[in-house]
Amino acid sequence: MRTNKWNILVLVLFGLTACSKKVDNIQLPPPAEPVKGKLAKISFDSGAYDSLYYSVDGALIKIRSVVDPTAGNSITYSFDYNTQGKLTRIYNDQGEEFRYTYSGTELQEVGLYISGIKTRHKGFTYNNGILTSTHTYADVLSNPNDQDFLDMFTYTYYPDGNLKSETSYSVHPTTGWPVKEVTITYSDYDNKYNPDDIFKQLPYFFGHTFFKNNARTRIVKNEKTGVESTYLFTYTYNQSTLPLTRKFEYYGSGNWLEGTCIYSYY
Repeated sequence: MRTNKWNILVLVLFGLTACSKKVDNIQLPPPAEPVKGKLAKISFDSGAYDSLYYSVDGALIKIRSVVDPTAGNSITYSFDYNTQGKLTRIYNDQGEEFRYTYSGTELQEVGLYISGIKTRHKGFTYNNGILTSTHTYADVLSNPNDQDFLDMFTYTYYPDGNLKSETSYSVHPTTGWPVKEVTITYSDYDNKYNPDDIFKQLPYFFGHTFFKNNARTRIVKNEKTGVESTYLFTYTYNQSTLPLTRKFEYYGSGNWLEGTCIYSYY
């Protein structure tokens, strides 16, 4: 779950990563509220997994992502909160730090710091309290001719608050204007809890819910070529209606893929 895993284009792939059916051997705390029922682990077919850890009051305090267990490749993210319970920063064991700034109750800016130096930041635009777009800017340029405006994302929602679509924009190197790149449309939601939403929120959107429920269809459109790819998802649930498994099927560009992942809870 490295930084680039959390951007929009890789998030499409994250939702499609095949997942492991191995026995979950995470060390679980005693089943006590408010930790009980929270997501503990997602296991992948490759042997990779994400483990989540919480404070006694239920706040997320650490995510350990093991990308390649054989090689021992992993990254750990830690979370700091203020006395009001708002996230103030996320930092990892590879020198990256994300600092959160708020305006009232709304997230205003998230800055990325590497070895203590602010390298870029993301700003947020709201309409009646609903997040509608984000803009990313560079704070450190490799040369004076670089654009400080890096990218833009726009969002639309269904009436129930679930994400309907998101569109990514690059920046034209000459004009500096946004250029539409990819649109992802989500549909056919179930009415069950979405355990993957936390990974959509990280690292720039912590506290903003994109997916209350699970979208069973995603259509990814390349805005430059017009080519669309369809991703279908099916879920199984436990007696508490929490998702236990997620199976995906991918149809596009003459390819067909499928895979299943497993969720474990405290």
